[in-house]
Amino acid sequence: MMHYGIRTVAQGVNIVLILVLLAATTSAAVIETRSGERFENVTYTVDSYYKVVKFELAGAKKNLSFNDIKAIYDDQGKDVTVSVLGPYSPPAQEKWQSEQAEVYREGRRKLWNLGFRAASNFTVPAGDYYEGINSGIGFEGDIILPLAREFSLRASVSRAGLKNAGTMINPAIGFHSMRYLLSAQYNVPSQKDNPYAGIFYMYSGLGAIAHTFSYGGVSTSETKFLTELGGGGVLFFTRGVGIDYSVSMGMVMVGSNGYGTTQYGFLFDFKLGMAFWIPSK
Repeated sequence: MMHYGIRTVAQGVNIVLILVLLAATTSAAVIETRSGERFENVTYTVDSYYKVVKFELAGAKKNLSFNDIKAIYDDQGKDVTVSVLGPYSPPAQEKWQSEQAEVYREGRRKLWNLGFRAASNFTVPAGDYYEGINSGIGFEGDIILPLAREFSLRASVSRAGLKNAGTMINPAIGFHSMRYLLSAQYNVPSQKDNPYAGIFYMYSGLGAIAHTFSYGGVSTSETKFLTELGGGGVLFFTRGVGIDYSVSMGMVMVGSNGYGTTQYGFLFDFKLGMAFWIPSK
């Protein structure tokens, strides 16, 4: 009984396939290929499983892949390419490729044209170079130039009004630093479905830091090499305007102190401010 049932099902499948093939057989038509060939007065059969069109030419059987066919015309001269090949027809493929290209372009499009940032910072110094210096409050301003969807160029200027820790010979000496930094910044939207809701970012840059000591109206400055690494985010409450928060660590290259050892200075910053970004559209 089981063998009989299987044979019956197989026969049914064969009948369906035969009917499909018969239904797909057409009368005389014209087929044009992408390579420029033209076959006239041919009767073809469409094999949708293998994606080929079968027909005889001068007694020889010929198969054409859907991808090789440019157009098919019926015996009345009407273009029936789309109805025969369906989504594999050249017009459908070109539309799909165009749609995919648009999706790709949209995925790579810059979200922003320009960004500005203004923040206050709380700076904590550390290391041999800043011995006797306490933390202080300052400010920072940045211009951010997006180069691609994820990458930006960031130019920063910041000031830290540091204080002495009372261990200096003269506690009336004033001290502050100015930092000038050029960084590469990597941006990631906080929400994939709404890239303008907010961003997370990381940056790393090189620059210089100028330390100014002042006492009794007289000041002196020294400039050192600086490298900085930081990260944070922007939470937009309107399109292009939001709250910016970040932390960073800067390392000051001081060099030898004259006693055969190298001094280092570190600046840890906690920043909070406003961000203004100009959307690309």
